[in-house]
Amino acid sequence: MNSVHSSSDTIVCCDFSSDGKLLASGGHDNKVVLWYTHTLMPKTMFEEHSSLISDICFSPSMSYVATSSFDKSVRVWDTDIPAYSLRCFGGHSAPVMSLDFHPNKDDFMCSCDGDGEIRYWSITNGCCTGVFKGGMTQIRFQPCHGRYIAAASENLISILDVETQACLHRLQVGSCSILFLAEVVVVVVKTAVARGSSSSGEKYTCEGQGVAAAVVKNTLVKGNSNCGENCMLRHSNSTGENCSVIGGGATKGIAE
Repeated sequence: MNSVHSSSDTIVCCDFSSDGKLLASGGHDNKVVLWYTHTLMPKTMFEEHSSLISDICFSPSMSYVATSSFDKSVRVWDTDIPAYSLRCFGGHSAPVMSLDFHPNKDDFMCSCDGDGEIRYWSITNGCCTGVFKGGMTQIRFQPCHGRYIAAASENLISILDVETQACLHRLQVGSCSILFLAEVVVVVVKTAVARGSSSSGEKYTCEGQGVAAAVVKNTLVKGNSNCGENCMLRHSNSTGENCSVIGGGATKGIAE
């Protein structure tokens, strides 16, 4: 295990390239540093942002890395041509908090800002292709398929349809972070109770500190606690069927 000293200022975000050969980091010094992972030596530095870097994301299939910043911009860089940014997207009226590349559409990415606005971007055309409300702190595409977006806003996680922007599910939690795993959106819950419901009438509740997860298109739910405390997940759907999951320690439960 090794560590690398990136900056004297706070580092906010980092990401690995899909091939694992590069690591990008950014933070309060407004700079993005690319590192070679096998030597932990810097490859290059990007310095075009005028405020702190809030998020970094590598393209899953291209040599691109994208950055969001409190300067209200999103920039896309080609790691093979690091002298300048390939694209600079403006249009957000508040600091940009998070961004992500679509998993299988090389030209497509999204970002969200502190006012809850989500924007779609075309890298090829250099323009915004969609604007709607939905998330202000973190945003992630569903891996592999990219049919859904998970967007966090304070204590609310929204699962949105990428094509229609319709909200399919809402999960109310405490302070949290989100991660998509295939068909499952994972919510790391830091407070005692999380409750959610979907547009089809399904409801679920997570009690205890741990991880709650709910599959978007059916009633599979998961509960997990890895902090030594019990995690209970209750679920009911529109047909009146009920199920519950109880776990403790590093155990997991699944109910269908």
